[in-house]
Amino acid sequence: MRDTRDSHGLSLVELLIVVSLLVMFATMCVMLLNSFTSMTDETQASQALASDTRIAMDGIGRDLRQAQQNDAEMTNGAFSVARPTYAQFFVDTDHDAKPERVTYYTAGTTLYKVIAYPVGAAVPFTFGSTSTPTPVLEDLSVPDAAVFTYYSSDVDSSTVGLTGYAFQQVTATDPLSYATKISLVRV
Repeated sequence: MRDTRDSHGLSLVELLIVVSLLVMFATMCVMLLNSFTSMTDETQASQALASDTRIAMDGIGRDLRQAQQNDAEMTNGAFSVARPTYAQFFVDTDHDAKPERVTYYTAGTTLYKVIAYPVGAAVPFTFGSTSTPTPVLEDLSVPDAAVFTYYSSDVDSSTVGLTGYAFQQVTATDPLSYATKISLVRV
């Protein structure tokens, strides 16, 4: 007698094995794609944050380099407030020969900038209207983080710091006593 079974087809067991292997391969491909997409998103977010931080630091640095005094005797310094989370100083932002009072402060995880415009025509200027607080940098790593560190050059010469000059860090407990002597700000 002849065998009537055709040996060219697949059995049910073979079909189940092939389907199982295809499902496992597809699952691994989806997991790999999700991992790659997640890694790409994290990299892009990190680059965007670094770019935003660089832009903010450039703006703050530009304002700090242009800081000036708001008194006729030139003895009060450029800072009216100098705290780790709050800096207020005078800058001629609109180049009209009158310094505006620029304030940077943190609220939560955001660094804001506010500009107060001068009133009057002679130093010392008083300040009237202010701009709307503008977010300069969002997503600070720590809420209300210390953004500014102040240094004074009013120290003895035995403490040599950055670039060979003598600096003493202004403490957070009484920064206003050094406001007229602030020589360096680290952001």
